[in-house]
Amino acid sequence: MLFRYARKLPPNARLDLGTIRLLGRPQLRTIVLSELRYQPKRIGCANWEWRPAYEDAKKWRDFYVDQNGSPAKTPVPGIIEEVIALVKEQTKQSLVKSH
Repeated sequence: MLFRYARKLPPNARLDLGTIRLLGRPQLRTIVLSELRYQPKRIGCANWEWRPAYEDAKKWRDFYVDQNGSPAKTPVPGIIEEVIALVKEQTKQSLVKSH
């Protein structure tokens, strides 16, 4: 049931993503799924882009999500792949709409 839900997450679904700041301190961010975009790797360290709706449209944050996930940190192995597929699909759709 969890995989079926993950494949059809609504655009307003909130995801808690753990990130590491520049100095190595962890930070937990709550991000709305519709604000995420997939980007090809940039300088090997960023492959997702987050553009928060409540901030200036010119601001965004780049971060890296391991495509294989981390079995030690993922409660259910394979879920991150479903979320990555959703983000890639919504990125394709947003590119089609913008052209």
